[in-house]
Amino acid sequence: MTNESEILLKAYQIRLVEEGLLRLSQEGSIKGTLHTCLGQELISAVFSKMISIEDVVFSTHRSHGHFLATLNLPFELIAELSGKQDGVCEGIGGSQHLQHRNFFSSGIVGGLLPAGAGTAFVLKRASSTGIAVNFLGDGALGEGIVYETFNIAAKMKLPQLFILENNFYSQSTSQEETLAGSFEMRAHAFGLNYIKSDVWNLGHLVSSMSQAFADVRSGKPTLLQIDCFRLGPHSRGDDNRSESELKKFLEMDLLGNWLKGMRSSDSQALADVEQEVKAAFQRATEALPAKTSKHRIKLNLDFAPEKTEVKGQLPFARQLNESLRKFLEKSPRAIMIGEDLKDTYGGAFKISRGLSTAFPDQVLNFPISEALIVGFASGVALRGNPVIAEIMFSDFLGLAFDQLLNHASKFHHMYAGKVNCRMIIRTPTGGRRGYGATHSQAMEKFFCGIPGLHVLLLHHRCNVHNFYESLYEKITGPTLVFENKSLYGWFPTELPQNYSLGWTTGGTCRIARNSGVSDLTIVAFGECGLQAEEAIKLLEREEIYVELFLPLIISELDIGPVLSSLKTTAKLIVVEEGTSGYSLASELISSLHGKVPFNYRKVCSTAVVIPASSELESESLPDTQKILSSCLELFDE
Repeated sequence: MTNESEILLKAYQIRLVEEGLLRLSQEGSIKGTLHTCLGQELISAVFSKMISIEDVVFSTHRSHGHFLATLNLPFELIAELSGKQDGVCEGIGGSQHLQHRNFFSSGIVGGLLPAGAGTAFVLKRASSTGIAVNFLGDGALGEGIVYETFNIAAKMKLPQLFILENNFYSQSTSQEETLAGSFEMRAHAFGLNYIKSDVWNLGHLVSSMSQAFADVRSGKPTLLQIDCFRLGPHSRGDDNRSESELKKFLEMDLLGNWLKGMRSSDSQALADVEQEVKAAFQRATEALPAKTSKHRIKLNLDFAPEKTEVKGQLPFARQLNESLRKFLEKSPRAIMIGEDLKDTYGGAFKISRGLSTAFPDQVLNFPISEALIVGFASGVALRGNPVIAEIMFSDFLGLAFDQLLNHASKFHHMYAGKVNCRMIIRTPTGGRRGYGATHSQAMEKFFCGIPGLHVLLLHHRCNVHNFYESLYEKITGPTLVFENKSLYGWFPTELPQNYSLGWTTGGTCRIARNSGVSDLTIVAFGECGLQAEEAIKLLEREEIYVELFLPLIISELDIGPVLSSLKTTAKLIVVEEGTSGYSLASELISSLHGKVPFNYRKVCSTAVVIPASSELESESLPDTQKILSSCLELFDE
């Protein structure tokens, strides 16, 4: 059998699977969306001849053909879409979210490109012959993350191949309506190698893809544009293209025309493919339905501080710097990425000062591309490589929200527990520095509700000398750490007189009287713990005593110790720098409600844009006096 015949038979296998899946969908056996690659099968078939075991493939929502080309597991694909236990992701991922070995796909258009770049970086660092391949459709060229990734791939000379399947439509909209300029010029603008082919000339497609793989393996990141036409609907029945256009491309369909000739000769090869696919569908029909998922992961930390003298301690920023230094020393493979990290600048708050000098191959400056930074880090983490990413201000996390919400946090569960994305994102948060509306927000609450994302908020009593080194050893998934920037210059101080410090098993710091009962329970988040401690000293003058809790893990609140305290005090004050609506305070109070009777007060920021004026900013944020007033008011009830 010729190589061309093998490619066409592979394309036929893919087409049979896609047609069978469409039938199951129409019958109601497959629920939800279904994106087939009818008419585009030759791309995957040729790709199957080029890929090596070292290569890593990232696909998009139209991924069935790419999956079969990479892994040749038709039963596992069919079972996945049918919601069966034996599906490649146990029925969790469905049509758009497939993962096995070196294959990943996601339903977010363009969303996996930065993960591909991070993976390509690790492959290059390891001197592997493997490359990262990202499939994308022409519709993805409307997404900014695509160009952020083009830029870093070209700049770093990453072994990354972008295969652009240009089928001229983004769902139902012609690219003539929405895309300006040239695809080729897009590639050249970033310094990418560019090759163009189509599915109507098989010899040219084979030679073009072969050239693209060779170029990427030799150090040239490449955009391979392959013109094609989708012969089926976008999903199941949403097709508003004209009959004349469909007819034109059906007549051009190379695979369909080849099949007509082969059928007339009653080819045994065709019959073998048909039997293989038929058997896969039959097995999937008989497979057991998916079970309840058990792939949720928890974060359990025990950062009990070592007993150290307050005198002579380093300021908080220096402690963090030492912590990051230990992290980089721990593993030569570990990297730190972010904006302006390298010396002589050393980061916006100098937390990374000196690190790039000590570890020049491990501390890397990135462009102003927050989504890229987080997505790239997730690709590095998927290869098991230690990574910490810095976002210069927590306000900028809005630009990276999709990479946290739809990618890093979902990988473990969506892919049936087969992969872990163990990475740390650290970022300064909060006000009190006069930076104004877009550099002063407390952003923590916006991320705490994301399943699979661990969120921590440092406070002044955290022992952070070796925090990041220890944290990386303990994390089980993507972990976002907020550092109050107003704490960076803080020096450790003595506890209020007659008070001592302890830690709960859930990572919460407890500051309580050495003897006697407490009158009030305070839970303070982040830097607000400083103001709460000052309030404790003032309340003691009124012979009012407080039990103070400083949570570290805020995505999974440790309510047990607070509940025990409330059984004595029945009075709760919750303090956070975020605004009151949909807040950490509200979540804590809701979690405690009904378990024990108590009254409460919330001390939060005013729901306004944070002013740059120091006086106006102070008015809008929680402070010691506001905490004190709330405590006295609640005590008198």
